[in-house]
Amino acid sequence: MDRRSSVASASAHTPLANGHPTQNKVASKGQLPTTRTRSQSTREPIDYTNLEPDELFAKYTVAEVKLVQQRLREQADAKQEELRLMVGERYRDLLQASTSIISIAQSSRRVNEAVEESKAIILSQKEPSLPTHQSSPGSQADKQLRTLQILSAHMKLLLDAPEHLWRLMEKKNYFSSTWLFLLARVVHRALARAEDQDDGGWLSQGIDVLEQFPIVQRQWEAISHFRSQIIHRASMSLRETVVTSEDACGAVLTVHLLDAKPLTETFAIFLSQRSKALHMVLSPSGRLANGNGQISDGIISRKQANAPRGLSMQDVKQKISVVLDCVSSTTKVARETFLDESDRLSLLMQILEHLQSDSLEPPSSGTLPTQLLLSTQALLGNMPSSTHLLLLPPSIRSYKPYVDLSSSATTLSQQQVTQKLKAWFMDSLSSAKTTAEQWFSGLRDVRHVWSVKMFIQKWLHSSDALQDSEATQLADLFASVCHKRVLAIWKQSLVQTQADFKRRLTEAITSIGQGVDVAHLDKQPVEFLFQAPPLPTQALSVSFKEYKANHCLRLESRTTLLNQVLTTLEDCARSLQQDLAHILNVDKVHSRASFDKLQEGYRPEAALFCSDIADTLRLAVDDDDKEFGSNPDCLGFASRVAHTLQRSSPFAADIGCGQESESDFRKQATAIHDRLLERWRAAVVARLVDEYHTQAVSRSQRTPPSPPAPSSQLLRALHALSASIRQLGFEHQGAVDDAFVMFVTDVLRKPTFLQGLETAYDLAYIRRMLKVRPQWENLCTLVDDATEKIASKLPGDQPFPDRAAMESAISESFLRTQTLTALFLHNPPSFVPYPGTEPGDKFAPLLPQGAPSMDKQFQPAFEVANPSTRFGILLVDAPSLR
Repeated sequence: MDRRSSVASASAHTPLANGHPTQNKVASKGQLPTTRTRSQSTREPIDYTNLEPDELFAKYTVAEVKLVQQRLREQADAKQEELRLMVGERYRDLLQASTSIISIAQSSRRVNEAVEESKAIILSQKEPSLPTHQSSPGSQADKQLRTLQILSAHMKLLLDAPEHLWRLMEKKNYFSSTWLFLLARVVHRALARAEDQDDGGWLSQGIDVLEQFPIVQRQWEAISHFRSQIIHRASMSLRETVVTSEDACGAVLTVHLLDAKPLTETFAIFLSQRSKALHMVLSPSGRLANGNGQISDGIISRKQANAPRGLSMQDVKQKISVVLDCVSSTTKVARETFLDESDRLSLLMQILEHLQSDSLEPPSSGTLPTQLLLSTQALLGNMPSSTHLLLLPPSIRSYKPYVDLSSSATTLSQQQVTQKLKAWFMDSLSSAKTTAEQWFSGLRDVRHVWSVKMFIQKWLHSSDALQDSEATQLADLFASVCHKRVLAIWKQSLVQTQADFKRRLTEAITSIGQGVDVAHLDKQPVEFLFQAPPLPTQALSVSFKEYKANHCLRLESRTTLLNQVLTTLEDCARSLQQDLAHILNVDKVHSRASFDKLQEGYRPEAALFCSDIADTLRLAVDDDDKEFGSNPDCLGFASRVAHTLQRSSPFAADIGCGQESESDFRKQATAIHDRLLERWRAAVVARLVDEYHTQAVSRSQRTPPSPPAPSSQLLRALHALSASIRQLGFEHQGAVDDAFVMFVTDVLRKPTFLQGLETAYDLAYIRRMLKVRPQWENLCTLVDDATEKIASKLPGDQPFPDRAAMESAISESFLRTQTLTALFLHNPPSFVPYPGTEPGDKFAPLLPQGAPSMDKQFQPAFEVANPSTRFGILLVDAPSLR
């Protein structure tokens, strides 16, 4: 059917809409027409994107073609708009790029076509005919192939050498690195050899290696830089804290072979590097150098290195352990590596002899370490593609570094090695001692110091790297450091104790002088004696030991302030004894010698300390110009301190100053006590005499009592003196006698006192008291002279009483008042009853001077107030009294 008939049939048959015929509508813009002929309704949708124009006009009508054209324009405009929105101003560049892409695609298509054409031409050619005979093994081509394979093996070793050298250095196999470097140098020389003297030369094979293969020279330049690195790292590996004989020997061989150093210089380098290793260990940061020459953290971290000075016991042990490891490993490695023994050569000489020998097998003795028994075959076997390296000529595969044992470079004097090693050891001891003293300065406890000392002894005892003499020197070194630190701790404790003693003594004297409540019992030790301590109950948290200790303090009259002052010294001495006991108990072998040495070094310090304590006590209240220098309470307290230190305190015996110094200290304490007691006596007696003299002058004009009796002022003064002596806390007769004698002497020295009849009665009473002790007879003469002076000063109308009658009356008063003055009348430990006392008299202990008569009128010893006038008028019921 042609195009016209199809159009006519399409117009003759109209479609129905809901059963009614409808008019054909014109398709809207952008839409294909909906009217189709019967034949067209079966067509597929128009694919207008891939139709050729001729085919499009052949199949479709003009209206349909226009609709297709219109739709294509709309799509093109939409794509252009999208491109403009996407690329903006670079739209033209994009179009040019797309054009170029199309051009490239066309060029690629043409290349593919040319390749296919070439392939077809090649395939159209005839195959070459096979050779009629095989080449013989000895042909020129095989020789050239063999030569190229050997050349490739040489070049492969040079190419693989850098990587393998790095690997060996990372593993710290410096001797293997040295061997490989020397082998690579031999290979390079074999490749670079330009002579053509034999058939084995490269030029004889028609190969100029350096010209045709420039990579050989460049590769050798890369390998040659390893020489300095291997030497440097091998030397730095000797700075590790602990080195083995194998590693040290490998490093020394590296320096000897690569740097051409004689063995004498290599030994000096070894000792120098070991000195630097020890210096790093002894440095404040405690950092060590590893084998690669890099600084790594050693004993303590960087943060700890910047911490404040003062190491703990564990830190000191760890640091000293590292020092001992460094020193012991150095001496052991030096002997095994450089010194010959009676039955074998040194490790270094054994390796050198093995290098010189022609045998490729290791010695059968098996004493040499396997890592030093190297061979070129073993080294090549560990490299990648080692089978290819088997093509190397036998001269290279059997290569060994050249060593001339007969030259001076390989000769090492054993005597010089011994001397240099000994000198290095002594220098190391000197450096270690200086640094160890700084480390020990952080230890504040003697037990910690001795624990470190025992750790060092145990380490030296268990180590076999040192000789006996070297171990002894190390032990003596650290023992001296420990002893010095212990003495420093004790000296510091003595200095601190002296300062604390001075401070507490000053505070106690100030408290007593100012009358602080806490010092009330220190002024009256007798009240402290009878004050009951708290009972050991759970509520008060007082143990039985504390309860017992409190009772002991009261029995010893150690009041609160007195005990605080003395405890400062006694605790220091007790701590010293505990430290000495610990030293004796820890080490049963060396402790006695250490104990004696410590005591010998400490004894002068302790003697000086005791002398300083005595001076401190003497200067506390030794000057009357001081604030409390004339206060009797302060003088009495200081005298009690001196008396306790001289008598009952264990301080002098425990401080460890020696018997002679202890005796001197007790003598000084006794002298101080006597001096303070004398000043106390003078102060107390002067006060009582002044009071008594003032009252005696005022009563000189009064009528004397009848019968004759001592004045109440005298009895009050004697009683106050007796009470002051008792409150002083001393129970020895010398202080009592001296105080009474001083009182009597000072009373008689007052000229204005010698007047009045009542004063004569007081002198008669004093004379009666003096007759109790025979040593006081010389004072009776002074009293009699004073009595005569009083009698001469009496007016004529006032007669002086008869001496016999006055003595008889005074004796009766003396018997009645003997309990008030009992402290001056007898010595309690040796009581002797009055001669007139009947045996078995129950009142004898209470009235040792005799019982007074009962038929005489009672006279009160002190002045009392007169009774009230109403007292006799009061009515008292008699039954109520029952």
